[in-house]
Amino acid sequence: MNVLVTGAAGFVGKHLVKRLKKDGHTVTALVRENTDTSFLDKLGVKTVRADLREKASLYAAFEDVQAVIHLATTMKGMWQEYEESTVNGTRRLLEIAKEKGVKKFIFISSIIVYDALSSLKEVTESTSLIDEIKATNYEKSKILAEKVVKEFSGSGVDTVVLRSGVIYGPGGALFVPRLGFGFGSNRYLIVGNGKNRIPLVYVENLVDAICLSLVKDGIGGEAFTIVDDQDIDQNQYLLAVKERVNPSLSVGHASLGLMSIIGTCITGLLGLLKRPSPIRNEYLNLCTRQIIYSNKKARQILGWSSPKSSADALRETMIYFQSGQTHHRIVDPRIASGMIELSNPANVALVGCGVIAKTHLDILKRIKGVSVVGVVDTNPEAAAALAKEYGLKNAYGSLNELFEKEKVDVIHVLTPPKGRLEIIETAARHGCDVLIEKPFALNADEAEKIVKVVRSKNIKVCVNHNHLFDPPMIEARKLLTSGAVGDVLYAESWYGFNLSANLGSRYMMPGAGDHWSMKLPGKLYQNLFSHPFSVLNEVLGDPKEVLAHAYCGRVVKSMKTDELKVYVKTPNSAGLLTVSLAVNPRYQFLNIYGSNMCLYIDFLNKTLIKHSTPKGIPKAISRALMSISAGWILITSTLRNMFKVMTKSFTYYDGTEILIKEFYRRRLMDEPMPVSVEEGLESMRVMDEVWKQIRI
Repeated sequence: MNVLVTGAAGFVGKHLVKRLKKDGHTVTALVRENTDTSFLDKLGVKTVRADLREKASLYAAFEDVQAVIHLATTMKGMWQEYEESTVNGTRRLLEIAKEKGVKKFIFISSIIVYDALSSLKEVTESTSLIDEIKATNYEKSKILAEKVVKEFSGSGVDTVVLRSGVIYGPGGALFVPRLGFGFGSNRYLIVGNGKNRIPLVYVENLVDAICLSLVKDGIGGEAFTIVDDQDIDQNQYLLAVKERVNPSLSVGHASLGLMSIIGTCITGLLGLLKRPSPIRNEYLNLCTRQIIYSNKKARQILGWSSPKSSADALRETMIYFQSGQTHHRIVDPRIASGMIELSNPANVALVGCGVIAKTHLDILKRIKGVSVVGVVDTNPEAAAALAKEYGLKNAYGSLNELFEKEKVDVIHVLTPPKGRLEIIETAARHGCDVLIEKPFALNADEAEKIVKVVRSKNIKVCVNHNHLFDPPMIEARKLLTSGAVGDVLYAESWYGFNLSANLGSRYMMPGAGDHWSMKLPGKLYQNLFSHPFSVLNEVLGDPKEVLAHAYCGRVVKSMKTDELKVYVKTPNSAGLLTVSLAVNPRYQFLNIYGSNMCLYIDFLNKTLIKHSTPKGIPKAISRALMSISAGWILITSTLRNMFKVMTKSFTYYDGTEILIKEFYRRRLMDEPMPVSVEEGLESMRVMDEVWKQIRI
């Protein structure tokens, strides 16, 4: 059968289209102009971009269509939007369906249309619907759309209405209606004792009912309630969330009476401002009163049997959200300040005895099971001085000498990028794992050779893109992976300072042009680029297009330019990267602009600020609350950092410490590296393109 599905790119739509294709149907997807259709494209589904508010745009979707499944609905906005899209949009589809000779039209409604609170017994298809005057915009739009569907019943199109329960499952919302109220990602409030059984329907069970309705004859003009057996209560659902998805979730309870008083007060205050209240008495009653919705008609007439049991459906839903929030760079930031112990000891050596070597040695002291068996530098005096300072017995002038005299399991490569390929090859011959400082390599060609060596010799190599593991970045990653930020539309990554503020800097002194960093393909930019790029790439993904521009701030005398801007584009987002050597004061931040929330990450002050607009209150007040929240975060983070400075516990390298500790843990557990060599290679490819464009 050739089936037209509206809302095909949505939560239910994706599951439905996949099932229809599996059942052998031909599917046409009606989507809005700005819809991401990548999922549908992979399934080979024909997509038509149209607008339910414009009848002329809908005709193209009806080519050879035999049935329509109408999922699309308005979820927010003014009543005019609900009326035009949900109510009149349904009418437009039915008019064209009748005109084109479509045989069946299935409309997906909701149990929210029932006047359930007035029912003394279980709710069935014969239960009266809510009074439109008392209904919310969503409820009213569904009721009126059902009336439109009923008008066309018997007009040549077999119309069917499916009133779904509270839909949940993979791809949907974690916290569903009728649980209570959420406060952030870690707090939830149940209204009542939590024993109220929720009228849930697992998304695949709903899809099964839709598919049965599609092929079932003799059901024109009928309505069916599609609800699983109500055997999951609020406490059980939230316990599953806590056990499988978010162990930090705190669940509280409040009585109906208390919430009614609070709701009445809030409703009165917002009423003065002509704003809807987020706490409605009707919703409070639905959360606390046990209402049974009968699915007998669907079972008897459609032959529907709720194929996925509630226990299995709940488990699969939680596994989905658990996997969605499981990112190999989401770790406990507290490991930065504590000691860890390895199950198997490791002999470690450092190659390169510059300034950063001391940071690595300090961190290795806090890993039980690590023995530093030597340090290596082509400058024997530097190696000897470092060994003496840290009480190490062995200092070597070459890597070969190290491997001749020591058994080494891991080396930290802290040398300038030139010559790293040879170091990795030597380590690989001895079966030695490697942690390598940024920048990963001299250029992309050398990086590719390193990757080939790593793969062929099967050694574990991690690149120290340390800011990916800074605590505020870890917290931001949690928000990104949980979906709290929404779609990331743009990001800005900044890394900059004014070198003239430190005239004693090695880059400002005579002879600065002879420093190794000035001899890199990207000069000093290359030594810094990995920092802003790694976090930007983490948020946006690998760029498909890069546009670079460099200009002069008249600070760094040994370079033609000292200001670099790089614009990157991905299929669905864009970003801007800055490396500044002339701006004062020093900044290192990442701004993430999402459809639900914006994030500001200050890497220097170790602060994460979330910007989201509170709903249901005037803009002036909501903006003020955002400012108050941001101000409070800045004050508390400043006090925390001051305390750490006074207690000598402050460090700029907690991200490095977390990454190094994770590297040692994962090499023993055979888990993915904190930062892979492939990620290092991608950074080098982008750098090569940037140096080419700015003609450095």
